[in-house]
Amino acid sequence: MKITTRFLIILSVLCTSWQVQAHQPDLASIILAEQENHTWVLQVRSALTAFEYVIEDHYGKDSYASPEEFQELVVNYIRNHISIRFNDAETAVLQQGMVKLGHETNVIFQLAGTPETISSLSVENNSFSNIPRSQGVLMIYKEGFEKNQFMLNQNNGHSIRLEAANSKFAVVEKAQSPAQPSFLLMVGLAIIAISVVVFVYPTQQGSSFNSNSFLKSA
Repeated sequence: MKITTRFLIILSVLCTSWQVQAHQPDLASIILAEQENHTWVLQVRSALTAFEYVIEDHYGKDSYASPEEFQELVVNYIRNHISIRFNDAETAVLQQGMVKLGHETNVIFQLAGTPETISSLSVENNSFSNIPRSQGVLMIYKEGFEKNQFMLNQNNGHSIRLEAANSKFAVVEKAQSPAQPSFLLMVGLAIIAISVVVFVYPTQQGSSFNSNSFLKSA
């Protein structure tokens, strides 16, 4: 797998802060970095215990008998649980998966089918969603763009859509659906309607009956 030395140095420097949190199974990082030839590399980093948990939960505790078998399962699992789309086109293909085992385990892919010009980027990562309080930090490194971080967690379904403009990525807010009447409001309106039928309507009927009787007697 060919990855430039410059890219490896960038990753080493930018991800130093994650070393302290390498033992936290509920925390992961998703790194997307553009290389000089406009190709992209994806790196997923988390505690080894997090990878062990999801692999054994998905494939079974007896699904591997060697580090090599474990790494193969990790590559397949991550490939099937992460989705990356550029410019709302087809999902990018994750190629040449490589795993670096350690207390903080790294999974690296090269992306195929990435455009040279980017207007939007969508990322969904459900790799660790079955771990309680799981959250992931998405970091994007593109030449000439601001280096921002975005959180993926249960609140956004571990997914995010970003718009690329003015040399930075920004979150595209989801359109809010029209406000719906609350349950308590609907119950209250139902009670009022029933009260009108039960109490007011019979009273009006009784008044009408009494008036007609009086007229007849007169």
